[in-house]
Amino acid sequence: MKTVCTAGTPANEWIFFSISARNLTFNTVFIRIVTGFAGEGRSVWKKDPHFSPVSETQVFLYDTFPKEFLWGIGTGAFQVEGSWRKDGKGSSIWDHFVHSEFRDADSTDASSDSYTLLDKDLSALDFLGVTFYQFSISWSRLFPTGVVAAPNEKGLQYYNTLIDSLLYRNMDPVVTLYHWDLPLMLQEKYGGWKNESVIDIFNDYATFCFQTFGDRVKYWITIHNPYLVAWHGYGTGIHAPGERGKITTVYSVGHNLIKAHAKVWHNYKKQFQPYQKGMMSIVLGSHWIEPNKSEDALDISKCQQSMDRVLGWFAKPIHGDGDYPEELKNEFSFLPRFTEDEKNYIKGTQKGNHSSGLLHTKRKSFKDTLLILVFAVHKVYRGAV
Repeated sequence: MKTVCTAGTPANEWIFFSISARNLTFNTVFIRIVTGFAGEGRSVWKKDPHFSPVSETQVFLYDTFPKEFLWGIGTGAFQVEGSWRKDGKGSSIWDHFVHSEFRDADSTDASSDSYTLLDKDLSALDFLGVTFYQFSISWSRLFPTGVVAAPNEKGLQYYNTLIDSLLYRNMDPVVTLYHWDLPLMLQEKYGGWKNESVIDIFNDYATFCFQTFGDRVKYWITIHNPYLVAWHGYGTGIHAPGERGKITTVYSVGHNLIKAHAKVWHNYKKQFQPYQKGMMSIVLGSHWIEPNKSEDALDISKCQQSMDRVLGWFAKPIHGDGDYPEELKNEFSFLPRFTEDEKNYIKGTQKGNHSSGLLHTKRKSFKDTLLILVFAVHKVYRGAV
C-alpha cells in the first residue's frame, strides 16, 4: 500500500509519503530536487499563482495524530553515556577532541552518565510515555580499538540490558551504528574516514551488531548526518577529529561515508533482513532555504546550489541515481567519481527497507540561519493511511 500527498505544485514541491510493508513504516519528508535532473528543483522557489494568501497560523495543520503514531526521543552515545574510560571502553575521536580543544572537558567525561544511571533514564522514559528510543552504540565501548575481535563484555552487557529493558517496557529500540564517535585508534592508524579501509572495518562492526542485537532490534540507522562528519570533522575542524583539511579531503570523506552506508545496507539486506525482518535507514541533515521573497534567477540558482551541496550531496546518490548532483560535478573537477558499478550499488539503498530519516532545518531566506531538528518515526497499519 502506497499513499502520497503532495503540497503545492505536485511535480516539484514537498512530497510526503508513506509506504506500508509488514504494517510498519518510517514516515519521512522527501524533496524531489535531490533526485531529479540538474537544476530541476529551481521551480520549487517560484510562486504558484493558484495559491491564495494565507496567514501564519493557516500554514499549520491542526488535527489529531493517529493512535498508531510513535512518539519517542533520540540521543547519541557521546552525548549521554559518560563513563568515557570505565569498564574497558576505548577512547573515541570525540573524547580526544574535547580533551584537546576545550578547558572544561570534565563536563563531557560524565555527560549525563547514562552508562551508570541507566535505571533512572529508563524510569524517565516510562514517565515520558514514549514508544521508541533512538540511541547510538559507542563503537569504542564494544571494541576499544575499533577492530572487531572479542568484544568488551561490560559494554556488551550494557547494550543488551538497554535493549531488553526497552522491549520489556514495550518501547522499540532504534539503533544508530555511527553517531560521530569513531574509535580513536582508527583515526590515528588509518586517518579515519579519509581512508577507504575504514569502510570494511565499519562493516565488520555492523555485522557484529546485527548478529548480536538483530534478534531484538528492528530499526537500524547506519550513519547519523554524514554531512557534518565530512564538512565539520575534516574541513572546518569544529567537530571531531578536528581536522582543518582541504576541500578535496572533505569530499573524499563524504565519498567514503556513502560507500560505507551502502556496504552495510547491502550486508544487512542480504544476510540478516530475510530472517530478522528489520528496517534500515540513514539520517541525512539539511537546511531549507528560500530566495528572500525574490524570484530573481541568481537568488534561485543560489538556493538550488545550496541544497545540492548539503542535502543533494548525500541524498541524490542514495535516494536517486547513485551519483552526485550535476551542479557539484560541474563545479568541482576534483569531486571523487563513482564507477558505474558503484552507482548501481549505491542507488536505492533505502528500497526494500521502506525506511528513511531526515534531519531538517527550519526554512530560511538566503541570508538567514535558523535551525530546527526534526526526526519522526511513524507506525501505521495496512490500509490505515
